[in-house]
Amino acid sequence: MQRFSSKVDWWLAAIVIAVPLISAGTIVAGLAAGDTGAAISASVTLALVLALYFGVVWPVAYEVGERDLVVRFGLVRSRIPLAHITKVAPSRNPLASPALSLQRIRLDRRGGGFVLVSPADRAGFAAAIQRGAPDAEIDERLRSA
Repeated sequence: MQRFSSKVDWWLAAIVIAVPLISAGTIVAGLAAGDTGAAISASVTLALVLALYFGVVWPVAYEVGERDLVVRFGLVRSRIPLAHITKVAPSRNPLASPALSLQRIRLDRRGGGFVLVSPADRAGFAAAIQRGAPDAEIDERLRSA
């Protein structure tokens, strides 16, 4: 099984880091000012944000095996049979997906539907998909990405 990490856009990383830091700063400021209500509220917010991050957002990775692509995002795993992938092409579609970058790959599936992923090694990912799904159409832009 070959594992590919998600590419992470700098602006998304900044947001992901800033939100818990702001909450932590609010906790410290609330405690320093003697405002326990603000500190408690910020603590609850921080706990919820971290639960969301580790439950749904982090880590994001893609594992290409002999027969399946496993898309992992947080505690969630989605399995896609490689035989169901019909086309692999670059995309900048901003739809919600298990991708931490807008530099994405669209995987069209037999019977309709698609999934968007953002592996850091786009060419290696496309090659791994091609090995497991030799009939899939691979966009030329991914062969040298």
